[in-house]
Amino acid sequence: MALYIAVCDDNAADRKQIERLLARENTLQKSKGNPLYFDSFGNKDSLMKTPNRYNLFLITAAEDSELNGLAIANEIKQLGIDALIVMMCTKKQSEDLTETGFTTKVKPIRASDISKLVEIAGDHALNKAQLIEIRCSNTTIFAKPEEFICAIATKNGFGLEVYLTDGKKYTATDTPDQFSLWMDSFEEIVRCGNSYVNREHVRSLSVFHLTLSNGIRLPVNPLERSKFHALHL
Repeated sequence: MALYIAVCDDNAADRKQIERLLARENTLQKSKGNPLYFDSFGNKDSLMKTPNRYNLFLITAAEDSELNGLAIANEIKQLGIDALIVMMCTKKQSEDLTETGFTTKVKPIRASDISKLVEIAGDHALNKAQLIEIRCSNTTIFAKPEEFICAIATKNGFGLEVYLTDGKKYTATDTPDQFSLWMDSFEEIVRCGNSYVNREHVRSLSVFHLTLSNGIRLPVNPLERSKFHALHL
């Protein structure tokens, strides 16, 4: 199983050291069929563009850092991202961070620390629930599969209107083809033309249309209709 790791530290020397440790650990893990993919960031904005892809975050909380590592960690948590978040810090900070619930590792990070964290993150990734990533122009929303009702292509074909069970609608910037890359792992979500439908939210099905739990009615061609034959409507 592949693991995706994000390193966020505004100290270039510390980043390079962690990258070297991760590269060494990757050599060991690849021999077991568990490759590591890691990205390094020196600021929050770069890290938060696609945070949902990562299974492990290594974020500095060093006292001499300009990053607010704890704020970044809390933002990741508030997004509902189910990943191991590790605060790299001083011994004193480790004591102060005890009540936050985040894992802490005192700098300098050692090879044995990386090996243990990779092991923990791998075990966690095997059991975590996957989230749907909805990339909008100014933010990224994460939703559980059961919260997703449908995504309908905009008229110009360069975005999708995504409808969730809480009644909210978001405009994703992905094209229908790009969105399919995120949907492949969700068996309950199927493509209908340039739209995506959660089979669990289909309430009625006719020869040429289907109606969803939020009342939206979408066209469905005969070939695509077979995707819904197993439903008890």
